[in-house]
Amino acid sequence: EDRAQIIEDKEQYQAIRKICEKLGNHPLALEQCASYLQSNIVQPTKIFHELEHEKNPLTSLEKEKYKIFLDQGAANTLQVLKKNYDSLNRNRIDPYFLLMCLFAPHGINIELITDAYGKKDEGREALEELERNSLIYGESKVVVSLHPLVGQYGRILSRTEKFDYHKKFVELVVDFLQNNRTNLSNEQVQKELPHVLEAINVSKEHELWKLSEQLHSFCANIVTEIDERIDLLKSANQIIHDYLPSEKKKQLFLSVQLGK
Repeated sequence: EDRAQIIEDKEQYQAIRKICEKLGNHPLALEQCASYLQSNIVQPTKIFHELEHEKNPLTSLEKEKYKIFLDQGAANTLQVLKKNYDSLNRNRIDPYFLLMCLFAPHGINIELITDAYGKKDEGREALEELERNSLIYGESKVVVSLHPLVGQYGRILSRTEKFDYHKKFVELVVDFLQNNRTNLSNEQVQKELPHVLEAINVSKEHELWKLSEQLHSFCANIVTEIDERIDLLKSANQIIHDYLPSEKKKQLFLSVQLGK
């Protein structure tokens, strides 16, 4: 009945659509919003006005006036997320979900995830289950994304795991770049640039220096700005100098590139 009334009112309907976009279309955030609307009998235009200028609208939705309507036993949205995730088949889901959470949140290549362990069918089933439970959402048949809040939860969860998902993530990105090394300027590789940059950060944080040097070198051939390219080559050169003394030939090659 409420939905029918909102749809008939074009102004309120547009406000609802804008709220959905502002909250990243994540169901948990939307549920908080819907509960607040219903419990307080306020119009969508009013709540959109509250959220319109928020850099992080989830911060607003964590306020007490919103929080109490989502789940009386939940202290915050992350606890609700944990409850939902734990209800799934974690043995099957974890390897794919925890790996995915290390990528930049948007535009994740499905095949990079499903093929990560050589079990494509299992990977696809895992992603389908994650999507059914609103932990990820499909942008297209070949691309998925996850809400930053979900990624944050997955990264927290991965800290308790014995398997090194950070190294697996970096290796996947390096393998992808090696497979495309003859044409690093193509559109497919350009789309992966946010994930390449994320992998560079992870490789340095976890001291995966050989992989980090490779990522810097590859990335220097992907970026278009000459200053970015020079910085990446310098970083690759410095990594070899500091951590990879046996890679002197590679250091010479990088010096030649910098000279050009």
